[in-house]
Amino acid sequence: MTQSVAALIFFLAATCSASAAESAWDVLKRFGLTGVWADDCRQPASVDHFRTIYSEDAEGLARRELDFGMRSIYATFVDGAEMMSPSMLKITIRNADPKFEKFNDKTFWIVLLREDDPQTKGAFRMRYFNSVTTEGKVGIRNGLRLGKPSPWLYNCRSSMS
Repeated sequence: MTQSVAALIFFLAATCSASAAESAWDVLKRFGLTGVWADDCRQPASVDHFRTIYSEDAEGLARRELDFGMRSIYATFVDGAEMMSPSMLKITIRNADPKFEKFNDKTFWIVLLREDDPQTKGAFRMRYFNSVTTEGKVGIRNGLRLGKPSPWLYNCRSSMS
C-alpha cells in the first residue's frame, strides 16, 4: 500500500508540474509580445526602421524574425521567456540564421519593458531595457544604448498564429 501511495504522489507531482509549465510562446502571448513591432509602423521596414515579428512556428516554438526590408529577414528563436513583473519580460533569444554570419548561434538575454494603454489595458508599446550576450557583452543597460534611450516599439499588427 505504501508503494501505491508513493506512486500516486509521484504521478500527481509529475503531471501537475508538466501542466503548469508554460512554453515560451505561451508567456509571450500572456505578456502581449506577439505580432509585428516597430519604432514607426508607418515607415517601410529598413535597416534604420526594422520590424521585429514574434510568432509561433509549426512546431509550437516561439520565433522572432528581424525584417530589415528588401526581403532581408533574419530568423531567431525565443528559447525561454519569464515574466519578471506585469511590465517586464525576460527572454532568451538565439540567432538561428546563417545571414548573421559570425553572430549566428549567439544567445542573448533580453529584458523588455512594457507600457500599457490606459484605456484598453493592453500592451501599448515596449522597449529594450537590458540586453546582454551569454559572454557578458552588454548592448543595452537600464534602457540606454550608447548613452541614448532605446526606442519605444509599437505593435503594428497582431500575431497571425
